[in-house]
Amino acid sequence: MKLVFLITNKGKSENIVKACVKHNLIEAVTLLGKGTASTQILDALSLAESDKDVVVALTDDKHAPIIFNFLEEEFDFTSKGFGVGFALSLNSISAKTFSMINELFKAGDQFSDLVLKGDNKNGLDFQRSEN
Repeated sequence: MKLVFLITNKGKSENIVKACVKHNLIEAVTLLGKGTASTQILDALSLAESDKDVVVALTDDKHAPIIFNFLEEEFDFTSKGFGVGFALSLNSISAKTFSMINELFKAGDQFSDLVLKGDNKNGLDFQRSEN
């Protein structure tokens, strides 16, 4: 099982998730990402703005490469300014992270106001949106 992360400009994730479901992207949750990266880091990662949609989803090992190939073919995902995607084997995350993700999937909309915030020094964490 893989945990897939897709980070793209705010408002772009809905179409991506809908298209990926037919390629076995399951249990997708979209969060608002609020970045603190400097302009140099944003430029290096080809990210145009700091507010992002962060999609967290599950898929089996064999479908992760299919999903990423589809993203490239359908959305030109690796083009400058579109987004970043990666997948982690579930055996490579901590028990605390697995528990947090599991609660997100169980609660659904209850967590719709969570924002993923962080920086290189302090790491990432989920916080309630200030809006």
